Amino acid sequence: MVLPNSTGSINMKQKSGFIMSAFLIIGRLFCFLSHGFKLFLNAFIIFQSEMEEKMTAPVQEGEERKSPVSIVAEVPTKHRPSSKFFKNVGLQPNSTNKSSKSNDTVNARVLDLQEQLEMSRQRSEVMREEMDAMKRKAAEAEAAQAERDKSYELLLKKAEENDAKYAQLMMLLRAKTGN
Repeated sequence: MVLPNSTGSINMKQKSGFIMSAFLIIGRLFCFLSHGFKLFLNAFIIFQSEMEEKMTAPVQEGEERKSPVSIVAEVPTKHRPSSKFFKNVGLQPNSTNKSSKSNDTVNARVLDLQEQLEMSRQRSEVMREEMDAMKRKAAEAEAAQAERDKSYELLLKKAEENDAKYAQLMMLLRAKTGN
């Protein structure tokens, strides 16, 4: 049990002991689930001694001390590499050569797809600009056609008016000449 010191805080030794206890519980659970109850005690003793050995092992210069999480995840998977218990509970990343190669392949594919998507977006933007230009031209052409139609209608109306005036003049001229 971790108890606070006189200042009310927990020192590093107590924290690491608490963390180690928590990970030992996880290790025990793993042992029980993966080896069955008959092998539990033997496996636990082996796992516990290896975990404690790795936690207390001296660290070489330039290297960082392994975290308790990585040690607890490493020891049981060393004895049983096919176990996915720690991967499933999120204590061990999927980092094997095979998965890193597949991750490289996936990353390359993702980059390729992102490039394709970007090119597609650029093409879409160009097409959208072209379509907007075509719509503007079509609207201008429609406006010009409407103006031409309006002018044509005015010309037709004037032509009809002129025809009517011409017909009246012809009738007056005939009446005056007597024919």
